[in-house]
Amino acid sequence: VTIPAGTQTDDRLRIKGHGFSRYRSGGRGDMYVQILVEIPRKLTESQKKLLKEFDGVSKDSAHQPASSSFFKKVRTFLRHGTKN
Repeated sequence: VTIPAGTQTDDRLRIKGHGFSRYRSGGRGDMYVQILVEIPRKLTESQKKLLKEFDGVSKDSAHQPASSSFFKKVRTFLRHGTKN
């Protein structure tokens, strides 16, 4: 499965012809894959620095994800660490 750039959590991809067999027709249905993007919980200082740098150069709305929740999660993590 090739996941396109810009794919967000809860996006669904359709894979034609790779689902369950159709009853009495011999064909196959489509498989739907739901995407779950996970944010790392532990980052090194170098990784944190790179994410802050990336966030700084990504202020243009053309480069922001459809939902700003990714960067909100990263900022929260960088400011407060894990909440667990």
